[in-house]
Amino acid sequence: MTPSVYSDLPALAPMNTTSYDAPMRYARRVSECLCLLLLVFITAGCADDSPSPPIAEEFNDARPRLVTVAPALSQMIVDLGLSDAIVGVAEYETAAPPGLPIVGNYNDVNTEMLLSTNPTHVLMMVGPAGPPARLRDLADQGLFALHTFPFPLSIQDIGQVLYNEVPDKDTAPSLGESLGVPQTAMALKMRMLHQLAAIGSLTSPLDKPSVLLVIGTGPVMVCGPGTVHDELLGFAGALNAAADATVTAPEYDRESLLTLSPQVVLFLQPNAPELQQDDPRLAWFADLPIPAIQTGRVYVINDPLALLPSTSITRICADIAKAIHPEIAEQIDQVMADPNATPAVIGGQTHE
Repeated sequence: MTPSVYSDLPALAPMNTTSYDAPMRYARRVSECLCLLLLVFITAGCADDSPSPPIAEEFNDARPRLVTVAPALSQMIVDLGLSDAIVGVAEYETAAPPGLPIVGNYNDVNTEMLLSTNPTHVLMMVGPAGPPARLRDLADQGLFALHTFPFPLSIQDIGQVLYNEVPDKDTAPSLGESLGVPQTAMALKMRMLHQLAAIGSLTSPLDKPSVLLVIGTGPVMVCGPGTVHDELLGFAGALNAAADATVTAPEYDRESLLTLSPQVVLFLQPNAPELQQDDPRLAWFADLPIPAIQTGRVYVINDPLALLPSTSITRICADIAKAIHPEIAEQIDQVMADPNATPAVIGGQTHE
């Protein structure tokens, strides 16, 4: 990933730990990152005393036309207030406004459909191989600007895609810079980190149950270490029951689930219904003598963006934290309702 102000802060390493005070230390160090971001923000503001222009006026183009081939980028664009600039999306889009033209998918972009949207910018997430050669060729012909970003594997990665505090000549522009809205992107990144730190501050004094984040049921597939959702568990006040897995999406049979013995099971299933009696999703867990089943602590997180590594992670973290710690649900809702809620004082309680 690109260098960032986080590079000297060990806080944003994955949260695979059994230390009960680790989430609080993590939240404090995220707060340090926020202070650095705030310093950058203030410094940028001091350079020009004139009011910031509206978002639409910050664009370099008269009015851009964005095609996004990654739902995670679509959500960032929506959260930047630019949803009306999106003119095309990929298959299985979950974040952009409905009814937009579909231009294929990451592996198979329909260039004819893409060009019919008359895009000024095409945005996508790529692996080491980079974007498809055909898209590079079209961009080289000047038909649109092609902007690529790495797949986010951590909260830090999400922030860096959105806004890079220390860009250099060897670093591709962040999304905020690419769209000409760096200050708006910086503010959105600050709010995201701030809310995560505030949730972590609330959950820090509480017990940390072991939680299994289920993303598939045939067989059971879960979120392992080294993932965005693994990090979210730390802020939500829990330990990942699959923390010792050697892959990011391990699968478990019934015997292995018995060994893991999670205290809470959360199904991350976008738009899925709540669990019912004799629900087939519970077949792998049926009659297992594990704490989550014995105490009935099995829940569904069915937000449409539950699996998306994007700026929506704050509300997913809030949902996870409320499922695990319902006794602080009201305070978590306060954090989400007030973007200026501080990590130190929430709901009248001070957390050191």
